[in-house]
Amino acid sequence: MKHLILFSLIALLNFSCAEKDQKLQQIEASVIENAMGNDLSYDPIDTKEVSKITYKDYFDVVKTMLDTDENIDKTIERVQYIVDKARNENDGNTYHVWNFNLEGLKKYKSATDKNSTDVKVYEHSYSIINPMFDNQKVTVVNYYFFDSSDKLLGKVSESEMKDFKKDFVKSDKMPYMVAYYESLQ
Repeated sequence: MKHLILFSLIALLNFSCAEKDQKLQQIEASVIENAMGNDLSYDPIDTKEVSKITYKDYFDVVKTMLDTDENIDKTIERVQYIVDKARNENDGNTYHVWNFNLEGLKKYKSATDKNSTDVKVYEHSYSIINPMFDNQKVTVVNYYFFDSSDKLLGKVSESEMKDFKKDFVKSDKMPYMVAYYESLQ
């Protein structure tokens, strides 16, 4: 019996490590792809989860943006109006932003567990040899967005994230939601 429990614990540990490796492999592939064929001597330093976006966060952030306490159906109706108006006026930027919000609201409405995670946000730091700076070793920090099945969805740079945190202060989730939206563009 002890061997079975020990084997189960080892298998669980290996599974969780493999899960982490999958994220890191996707991050490394993203870094290499952005290197456009240059050998950057990629060396990971640290990876940590810094936030999660739940289905409820979509609703909370949109309510904050609209300064309303309407229920989900009324909020969806209002956002649908914004999306339709933007489409009719060929306002692409407004259309894309609010369509993203509309999709988030629809996810919230259909989710059985409103507090379950839709997107996980990881901060990843690494060093590379940068050919643009006379091959000096530099440290880079990016923020990566993964879905609930650990598929890489997008990334933003540290400077972009700092700007989002400075500019979007109405809610602590808003900078991550804006960064997630931007990472998909």
